[in-house]
Amino acid sequence: MKIYYIIIVTTGISLLLLGCNPQKLTSILPARATPISVLTTNETNQNSAVAIDFIAVYNEAIARGLQKLTAAEWFNGKAQFIRDYTSGEDYDIWHYEFAALAQRHNIKIKPDRKLSAIYIFADYLSPGKHRYRFTKIEEMMIILAAKDFRVTHRKGTEIPCE
Repeated sequence: MKIYYIIIVTTGISLLLLGCNPQKLTSILPARATPISVLTTNETNQNSAVAIDFIAVYNEAIARGLQKLTAAEWFNGKAQFIRDYTSGEDYDIWHYEFAALAQRHNIKIKPDRKLSAIYIFADYLSPGKHRYRFTKIEEMMIILAAKDFRVTHRKGTEIPCE
């Protein structure tokens, strides 16, 4: 019974310190790995493998800079980005490569603190931005099509990439 009161008092104090804003409460809690499904087909990237980078950005200025890049610019400048910024402090990167086969891949990303944004860059052969930005961690499905990719969030909203 004593532990019950400790939990209630601790929760009450936390809410008071946070101004009763549950959004702030979730931003300070440890992040959990987010399941992401990636669907590939025989037509993915015009029947070629595709590299995908997920970049969790913890710095708003860096996030604004990435918003201006296409996937081709990201992959061409990635080595310099890694030299310019501190991994684990300014950003985290998860890199994957998928063959053009009809498969479902289950991956997980786990940002380790409050995010400015997460970017997905897909290295497609076709011209285009091939970039997607999101700020809320939730389950999603990424469909790698012939010339671009689409993202479907857990609630069923399908969003084409830019």
